Amino acid sequence: MIDYTKNSIDWLQSAEKVNSDGTTADLKGKYVMQPGAPTYGDYSHMRWENPPLGINGEGRVTPLVGVIQTVGTVIGPDGKTITWNRVAKTADGYDAIELAPLNPHTTSKASRDYSDCHGNQVAMGYGLDGGIYDAEPQTPRFADVVTVDAENVSHFTHAQISAIKELHGDFIQLLDTEGKQVQTIDSHWPGSMPLTTAQRDRLARSGTCMACH
Repeated sequence: MIDYTKNSIDWLQSAEKVNSDGTTADLKGKYVMQPGAPTYGDYSHMRWENPPLGINGEGRVTPLVGVIQTVGTVIGPDGKTITWNRVAKTADGYDAIELAPLNPHTTSKASRDYSDCHGNQVAMGYGLDGGIYDAEPQTPRFADVVTVDAENVSHFTHAQISAIKELHGDFIQLLDTEGKQVQTIDSHWPGSMPLTTAQRDRLARSGTCMACH
């Protein structure tokens, strides 16, 4: 959350500021200020136990993990909400939340179990349960008494999980059911991408015993 009713330190400009006696902004604590202050940040929704696979900038298959997956809220100078729980879009139309290649510190000669990759929807990039889990993040979630029509009984209930506008699905989903990329993959290396169709087909193992057993 960025709140423009408050100010915060401009660390870039402050680093360039040198006082007449040669001291810096850090020494005397006289920083260059800027409008807008980060007032809230919640590092949540971390899933490391079964990361999706993708292609890194060197063309190698690698695990992908969430790096900067920002859902933003902006409060204007007048205290009114400008945007709430919004996921930005890239020029290519992807959700501007990023999964990036990772070389884990736990790398070893032992590979993941066969079933951790083959027949695994997450590993192929389709998200949790093939994108079914949290498929409608635009809808707020309540944990309260509801009617048979799923309407809240209480008028004072609050959403346990707030709606996130325009999010494609869950945070580790790379591809929709048609194989279309839905979020950014490592913007620092242009060659990074999801697994190819051929690679996903080999992982799917459809029509084989492994597909069920």
